Amino acid sequence: MVTGYAILASIITLPVHRAKPWRNGDWMCTNCNNHNYASRSWCNRCKTQRDMVPQPVNVL
Repeated sequence: MVTGYAILASIITLPVHRAKPWRNGDWMCTNCNNHNYASRSWCNRCKTQRDMVPQPVNVL
């Protein structure tokens, strides 16, 4: 005998989460290791502020 739950479970499919490709400027949160997009100043998972790494400067 097939129950209503078994029928419902066979119909519902969960979305597959795929890792997004790494892009220039993306960063890893030092607190929770979440991959954040370059446009974010705060981690979207734990709300930790992005660590700003000093960038090399060319002096003429």
